[in-house]
Amino acid sequence: MANKSGVPVENIISIAGVAATSITSLVGIPTTSLPGWPSSGPTCIDSVFSYGGAPGIACSAGASFYSFDSTNNLLYNFGSCGGDYAPEGFYSDGTVIYWWHTVGRDLVWEVIGECG
Repeated sequence: MANKSGVPVENIISIAGVAATSITSLVGIPTTSLPGWPSSGPTCIDSVFSYGGAPGIACSAGASFYSFDSTNNLLYNFGSCGGDYAPEGFYSDGTVIYWWHTVGRDLVWEVIGECG
């Protein structure tokens, strides 16, 4: 079995607050090539959100595609499920406003309210 910092990879639950099953590579090495790495990775849904630095802006901004892991409530840039997180800020699906931000060392997807 492979080790990460002396720990067998099958014992790793998370790294820096990110679930091991959501991590797709370590220092450029795909986790799928590490014997014992948790095999079930994130499942993302391609979603459309508007982004803004404030809730009202998110409701009226142009929309873009993102990849959303609804199991772990993690938002990624489109096509990078388990990899590149979307920028922190406010997002809207046109009806609901979400706040994607850091609390401590964890990223949090939080419902703020409704648009307009």
